[in-house]
Amino acid sequence: MTYSIAALTGIALLTAGPVLAEAEINSDTSRKLLGFGWLFTDDIFGDNADRWRTGSVALSWILGREWDRNLPTAFGELLEIRVDISAISPEDIADPAPDDRDYAGILEIGVHTHFSRNSLDYSIGAGVVATGPQTGIAHLQTIFHEAIGSTPVSDSLMDNQVKNDFYPVIVAEAAREYDLSPAVMLRPFAEARIGDESLARIGVDMTIGSVGRSELLVRDKTTGHRYRAMSTGPTGFSFVAGADVAYVVDSVYLPDSGDMGLERDRYRVRGGGMWQGERASLFYGLTYLGREFSGQSHGQVVGSLNFKMRF
Repeated sequence: MTYSIAALTGIALLTAGPVLAEAEINSDTSRKLLGFGWLFTDDIFGDNADRWRTGSVALSWILGREWDRNLPTAFGELLEIRVDISAISPEDIADPAPDDRDYAGILEIGVHTHFSRNSLDYSIGAGVVATGPQTGIAHLQTIFHEAIGSTPVSDSLMDNQVKNDFYPVIVAEAAREYDLSPAVMLRPFAEARIGDESLARIGVDMTIGSVGRSELLVRDKTTGHRYRAMSTGPTGFSFVAGADVAYVVDSVYLPDSGDMGLERDRYRVRGGGMWQGERASLFYGLTYLGREFSGQSHGQVVGSLNFKMRF
């Protein structure tokens, strides 16, 4: 497990409460904090292997004037401050194979706006990605692995990480919802990303149930799961599923030739369940991630978790 990612998740959750409380105190301002969402993803919740897309945390703070369970029509009216922390590693972090991918610590910070026009939902954002040892993710992972007696990141892997750098990023998504019945919703989408990885993606999400409907859900970049940034809907349970395929133009994490050459087509298939009670909520989902480079022998399964509790 990527224990550094777990620690950063805990820090973020501990600070979220005071931030929300401050937003309520300052509710007379024109723009306030409307919600907070997070998603923790790790392969220990999936195929229980510490490799490749080994762990990530997505954090979202939603800012706006009000939320009436409908997206605004104006660009910039509803804003999301998003932080993504992730680690990519070779299959063996102690003695990586020469044809395996390099270790990468990734920190992304961005601002996104969500709005709806002509029956289409849009999410458009820009930010910056920091990579390499400067993120401190490999170092944190090593500290926690050593503390619990697990395999630390090897010195050779530390010395051969994806280099320190910064990359501007632009992300845009357009989607449309189709109600197949009162309980079933289908949502095809198209996405484009330019920056540390440049790609175009098409896919579809499905929700069966009432939880997650008429709420603001934002997409996790690792798995494609849409997690709840504002829990304003009814109690109950929903099953969610989705799949997408991307054409990858380039990636700073993989060369475009040789044993580690990137795979142009990238597939994801996911499913999970959302539960909302009177004072608590829970999400758990699994995602199959297809091969990302030519030296990768097969895909992997990661698990994603979110829970909230009101006191």
